[in-house]
Amino acid sequence: MAHRPDMVVVVQGDEPMVNPHMLELALGGLVAATLVRKLGADESPSDRNMVKVVLNTSGYVVYASRAVIPGSTPEKHGAFVPDYYKQSCIMAFGWDTLQKWDDWPMLAEERAEGIDIVRFLKHGCPLKAVISPYNTQALDVEADLERIRELWPST
Repeated sequence: MAHRPDMVVVVQGDEPMVNPHMLELALGGLVAATLVRKLGADESPSDRNMVKVVLNTSGYVVYASRAVIPGSTPEKHGAFVPDYYKQSCIMAFGWDTLQKWDDWPMLAEERAEGIDIVRFLKHGCPLKAVISPYNTQALDVEADLERIRELWPST
């Protein structure tokens, strides 16, 4: 019988700025975790290429979307701006949890969002959000390349 790993770390292919320490951070989530980072002042929550996540008070992901979440209603509640978090697209899963994901069918919300972790969330799988101190930029569109050049450490 082939050896199966206890944990699997997934790094999305559009993340060129992965720091090896980010992999260690992702493994701190026990069963399932994803790295997240608070959006910087120069990042827009309306960027549809960026996956935004809402966290509960225990640090678990409630939902993930390409839309602006959480929303705000300045006409009702003033100019309050909520904290926005983006997914860094580095995730760690226990082998058994990953097997469940593979067995579950793709759901309408996952298909609409184009975000695979939505399947975990819709099936009630706890997904720990691990706050990462590392700033990354996914390479989804040509404009992202310039931002990567700005963020990339000089060597």
